[in-house]
Amino acid sequence: MERAISVALLTEDTYAPEFIERLIMRAIHDGIINRNITICKSRNTYRKIQPCIDKMRRIVKTIIDLCDKILIFQDADERYRDKVFEEVKSHLRELAEFINKKIFIIIFDEEVEEWIIPRYS
Repeated sequence: MERAISVALLTEDTYAPEFIERLIMRAIHDGIINRNITICKSRNTYRKIQPCIDKMRRIVKTIIDLCDKILIFQDADERYRDKVFEEVKSHLRELAEFINKKIFIIIFDEEVEEWIIPRYS
């Protein structure tokens, strides 16, 4: 069996790391993901973080060698996903060599909470 991939989950939402971890585990269980994944759970690798501030860059720089992959999740909040992606990426300029290799920026069209609690008008 292949070595497990360790993954850090950085999100802009308090409960999103646990939600995303459960999605990953469900995808493994259902055979959608066919690789063993462990979630890095430390103060800086499993947390809420505001993606477009300098603290994000400092945290990512600190954990770059702790996990195999770093997943950064952000909601587009009715903005263009490409634009939000570029905004987040701009705060990681000194880590550009790792983008899409070790650091992955995932932009949701809508908030993760909307996946499980539909918006009512």
